[in-house]
Amino acid sequence: MVLFLILFILIEITLGLLLLNKGKWVKIGPAGSILFSAGLLFIGLGYAQDYWPARIPNMTAAAIWALLLFGKYDKTFLETLHPKKNLTHTAVIGA
Repeated sequence: MVLFLILFILIEITLGLLLLNKGKWVKIGPAGSILFSAGLLFIGLGYAQDYWPARIPNMTAAAIWALLLFGKYDKTFLETLHPKKNLTHTAVIGA
């Protein structure tokens, strides 16, 4: 059971780091998250198999991840937080 939990933690950390990236790597994050959510749906999250209201939040998260697959991500999360400043040089007249 502990190995199973460690595996889940490693998968979530990996998917989170992929989501913070840019380019083709960021597309793997939502795709992996959809598969992870689908896996959680099949596990059942500790509820009876016919109790679907408990699974609605997980299905909602998977739908949101599916929407994120169509975005264009040119910057990493850190580049979005701290954009590079344009270094412009101005000429001083009369100097």
